[in-house]
Amino acid sequence: MIKILTGICVVFCFISCGNKAVYEQVRSVPSGGWDYKEKIGFEYVISDINIAYDVSLHIRNTKGYSYSNLWLFIDTKSPDGNFQRDTLEVLLADEKGRWLGKSSQSINTMLLPYRVNVKFPARGIYFTTIQHAMRDTTLTHITDIGIRIDHHTQ
Repeated sequence: MIKILTGICVVFCFISCGNKAVYEQVRSVPSGGWDYKEKIGFEYVISDINIAYDVSLHIRNTKGYSYSNLWLFIDTKSPDGNFQRDTLEVLLADEKGRWLGKSSQSINTMLLPYRVNVKFPARGIYFTTIQHAMRDTTLTHITDIGIRIDHHTQ
């Protein structure tokens, strides 16, 4: 019985250790709204350029959000000075208005794959900013934005 319990504990330790993110940060959007000029920034270190990573975005909105999508500009500056800009449309609700992701009473949360199986070109500090690209000057009901980076698994 002790061997079985020990084996189960070891398995759970390996499972929980395998899910640890290389980087994860979620930032709150100002309560008055997200101005289109405001960039939300993330700084992270990539030390191993020989392995692949998965990059995901955290997006949290209230159910008062007026749209079914969210357009984003995602700018990344690498340690060697290279700059990359992506324009991304995130679908937050389906065509019938049902929220995608995990929904609670008033909050909807999504962890959205952004770049999968990607290798970073240089070791060092990366800086990524996220800016909304919606037509509204100030976007309300988006409460949090974040980035998560994991080792890519097959």
